Amino acid sequence: MKPAALAVLSTALWALPVSAQGSSRTQVETLLEVDHRAQAEVLVEEAATVLRASGLEKLVHEINHANGRFASKDASKPQLIVYDLKGQILAYAGDPRHIGMNHGKVMAPFLAHIQSLRKGWYTLSTQAGMTGTRIYFEKVGDALITATLRLH
Repeated sequence: MKPAALAVLSTALWALPVSAQGSSRTQVETLLEVDHRAQAEVLVEEAATVLRASGLEKLVHEINHANGRFASKDASKPQLIVYDLKGQILAYAGDPRHIGMNHGKVMAPFLAHIQSLRKGWYTLSTQAGMTGTRIYFEKVGDALITATLRLH
């Protein structure tokens, strides 16, 4: 794990007992969410580094190829997805069936939110009773690199 991610994680872990008091969530659930948030940020940062150094084709291969650096089949961990800026999926870790799909209409609020931002977190609005989703993203050129977290 990179030093910046470790600093974020250690700061979050240090503050965990204070922030978890009075909450209905257990400390273990909060700890796992903090860990997955740090993993998502590191994944997106590393993918952005590959994109800048080697180009989009190399990054897409490393995500979509079963033995690629960013390939993942563990749905409990953050999943990398690369979109163009109109919402078309260029790479999807763990499930290549999504490649080429256009989620522009569904993602319209997200795409509008990120217009003036280069990177950050976005929480999808959900209906009552549904699992929440948070997305960490970074725009690099005409590509949008995301890591998705499902909140329990």
